[in-house]
Amino acid sequence: MPSFVFFNTLLLHKTNSRSSTPFFKLPVSS
Repeated sequence: MPSFVFFNTLLLHKTNSRSSTPFFKLPVSS
């Protein structure tokens, strides 16, 4: 499922570079 992959990638990006994810912060904010 794409949602699962997206969620995993989102978490990974947030943990790796929480200050370098402007487009990732949109879904995270929700």
